[in-house]
Amino acid sequence: MMGSFMSKLSLMGLLLLFSFICEAKPLVVEGDVEFVAIGRPDFITIDGVDGKLVDSKLVYDAGKITGEISVDLTKMTTDMDLRDEHMKERYLVTAKYPKARLSKIVAVGGKFTGQLTIKDETKPVSGKFKLTDKKLSAEFKIQLKDFKNVGVPSHAGITVANEVEIKVNGTVK
Repeated sequence: MMGSFMSKLSLMGLLLLFSFICEAKPLVVEGDVEFVAIGRPDFITIDGVDGKLVDSKLVYDAGKITGEISVDLTKMTTDMDLRDEHMKERYLVTAKYPKARLSKIVAVGGKFTGQLTIKDETKPVSGKFKLTDKKLSAEFKIQLKDFKNVGVPSHAGITVANEVEIKVNGTVK
């Protein structure tokens, strides 16, 4: 009788532990977003840095990450003040649209899908991601021609290539 009670108690303990381990956990992620674009015809590399992750609403559950994140575009810079001004005022219009949002994220097995919204225009994206105990990173590419509200930046005979690579580097708190 006592052995049956102890085995039931042990089974209940294991079930409680399993439910705790498998419970959906919110992921608080802080970090940066950067982009890499190539200028044509001179093949100038344009690195945008310092986009800040804000409004992170990610959940880890049963090996899968879901949710959404936003990026503060007002903080993004390149190595040229005039280019930053054009990027923020002409193309991204950060005074009116200060954030880009990656929503409907589903990340599993090193790959993710989601919906990227820039200037009220939403397009599907997919890419790679990696999650460790302390770090979350993701990479994906967008085609500027798909975001008609943004357009393809051009100035003084140099036009940004259609494909832009975006990288997310975050710390899990």
